[in-house]
Amino acid sequence: MARRYRVIHQKKSLVEALFSGRTYTDWYIAQCWRVLAWTKIGIYPSRVEAEAACEHHADGTLIRGNSRIVSEFERKD
Repeated sequence: MARRYRVIHQKKSLVEALFSGRTYTDWYIAQCWRVLAWTKIGIYPSRVEAEAACEHHADGTLIRGNSRIVSEFERKD
């Protein structure tokens, strides 16, 4: 079974961002599908950085998936 990855975009208020220790309000959350739930790899200021984190986590090149989410990937097995 292929391991799945995705990147989700969230817009936060400046107050929420500052309380979380970040200076940017657009969050791109990189996630990996584990047994029964999505687990967070990290939060990044750009989509490109979040996709790179997914590729690094998968130790290789990822294939684009089909989704309404910003980006979704599957690792080649």
